[in-house]
Amino acid sequence: MSVSIEWLGFAAIALSVVAYMPQIAHLIKEHCSAGLSPRAYVMWMVSAVLLLAYSIAQDDLVFVALQSYQTAAGALVLFFCLRYKGQRCEAHGGEPLSHRLKQSQGPVLTQPANPS
Repeated sequence: MSVSIEWLGFAAIALSVVAYMPQIAHLIKEHCSAGLSPRAYVMWMVSAVLLLAYSIAQDDLVFVALQSYQTAAGALVLFFCLRYKGQRCEAHGGEPLSHRLKQSQGPVLTQPANPS
């Protein structure tokens, strides 16, 4: 690969990083998996791993970097998608995170009053 145009590939990687950030941030911050398909992310990750292997075999640094990031970002999204499966934030028609966290803690057990 010509070094003179390699910067285009790294610019594309930077855009990929920026493009994933809102999805990852929303997923982690809001515990909201609305609209995310774990099956699609598994296929996307398999594709990224295969392309990573191909890129390594071709000794293509730009695509090795891109597919490494795609694999890691896909794994992160998949992990949190499964962790927060079925949860929706207010923007996606669900309850606020504070309500969902209170509900997941279950009832608070208190000590019975001393009968004396």
